[in-house]
Amino acid sequence: MSEGVDDQRASRRSLAAIAFVDAAIIGAGLFIHARSHDILHLVVAAFIAGGVTIPMLVRWADRHGRGGRGRGGRSRA
Repeated sequence: MSEGVDDQRASRRSLAAIAFVDAAIIGAGLFIHARSHDILHLVVAAFIAGGVTIPMLVRWADRHGRGGRGRGGRSRA
């Protein structure tokens, strides 16, 4: 029982880390935009955040059996 709770906590911590990285990248883009008033910085920050966090989320889903492709994590069968 405790093992399942620990897995859930680890899962939440890893998702929180992914969200933190995403927020940091977007925050940096907002900071640069506020200083230069160039919308291109926001667009670039959004693309970088997506390019960083989407692969991280895919790996997270694979590890925790939520990828839908039958790889990694717990078996749903």
